[in-house]
Amino acid sequence: MNIKHLYFLILILSSINLNAQSGWTKKQGKLYAQATISYFSSNRYFATNGDLFDTGNDFQNQSLMLYGEYGIIDRLTGITNIPLVQVNSFSNTNAVVGLGDIQLGFKYALSKKFPLAISLEADIPTSDC
Repeated sequence: MNIKHLYFLILILSSINLNAQSGWTKKQGKLYAQATISYFSSNRYFATNGDLFDTGNDFQNQSLMLYGEYGIIDRLTGITNIPLVQVNSFSNTNAVVGLGDIQLGFKYALSKKFPLAISLEADIPTSDC
């Protein structure tokens, strides 16, 4: 195996799960909910073809997101992440406002004594922006 293959293997293995969820699942009937407002702005961004733009034109993103976990049974939790409002704009264009991509998933506890769980999530492409 050459060094490029080793770097690629390390990259793949380290990016398998970058999601830092807890290993605990919710008890049956219990709910956790969170609302988040976020703002991001940058004058350096990449185009879809990979070119870096640094033209002094600002890109801005604002979003309002709802996250929730619900205990279906003691070892199985339903997860949802819904971007209710997402606003994308450049300083020289009009803003695009819409619903973001919805994420739905499940988390299953492998053990009741040790916080170890597996999860499966899917993105539903509902975004207008």
